Amino acid sequence: MRYFFSSMLLTFLSTFLVTTTIISAGLATVTSERFDEIIDDIQKIYASTIKSERDLNLFIMRLGMSPNGLRDGVAIVGKRAMITISKVVASDANITEDAFAMLVCHEFGHVLGGRPTFDKKGMIGITSVEGQADYWAAAKCFKKYATKTKMNLISQKVLENFVSDIPDVIAKKCKKNFSQDTYKSLICQRTAKAALSLKDYFNLNKSTNDDDYVSENKVAKKTKSLTTLTTYGTNQCRFETYLRGAYCDSDINSNSNCTVGDGVRPNCWYLGDRGEEPLRSLQMNSVIQHTDHTESLQMQNCKQK
Repeated sequence: MRYFFSSMLLTFLSTFLVTTTIISAGLATVTSERFDEIIDDIQKIYASTIKSERDLNLFIMRLGMSPNGLRDGVAIVGKRAMITISKVVASDANITEDAFAMLVCHEFGHVLGGRPTFDKKGMIGITSVEGQADYWAAAKCFKKYATKTKMNLISQKVLENFVSDIPDVIAKKCKKNFSQDTYKSLICQRTAKAALSLKDYFNLNKSTNDDDYVSENKVAKKTKSLTTLTTYGTNQCRFETYLRGAYCDSDINSNSNCTVGDGVRPNCWYLGDRGEEPLRSLQMNSVIQHTDHTESLQMQNCKQK
């Protein structure tokens, strides 16, 4: 009898802790403890991949509120992939834990996102362009983070409750694209919910009129560029890119992108890949640096990185 009650207690505590974890993922304000834990979780998932696919050793610098003007970014230095992440955006009251995880994934996406990459005039083809980093963050990294960490213990019912407030138009697309796997459909919805948090952040913090109001009911305009953008498009474009990544049903362990359906990369930034060499084959002797000006995260104010 004692064993029975002990077992019941352990089951209850396990369920309570997991439920508390998923609820906290949707809450605004990232605590210092969760700031480190989220970075740790994603680092554990991808450190070995960065080594095997790029022949680079991963180093992460964690900053407070951007001392000395340092910002989130990526630097390829010799055989090192150096990712810098600050608390600037994470400290914003409108950023949830999942939204922050998406932004961490974005930085990893510059290293692992694949083509299209910056051209030789910019980053010597070493890192993925902004749109691709966003797309990979949602299509691959965030989904893997949501299933590989302790979150993978979450019951389907708890996850259903967690995403129950997302717009119906988004939920329907997730259910359509993952109709054969209910759990993957819910992970799609959780990914979209993280994007919705970023949408709110964009709308509350934007300082230009170029984007107008970002919404799931709008479609980003096609880029006026003749080639794929290497910089950010509009806020609407970035939000739409995250949603397209959520809808993409390609294997999260593969390097493939969706080429048809709701999960294709939007033409607000993507107009096809340039002929580039594989990332690993490129010369890495020089210092290649990419920097995110995350104090605003506004598309029109973040043209240089």
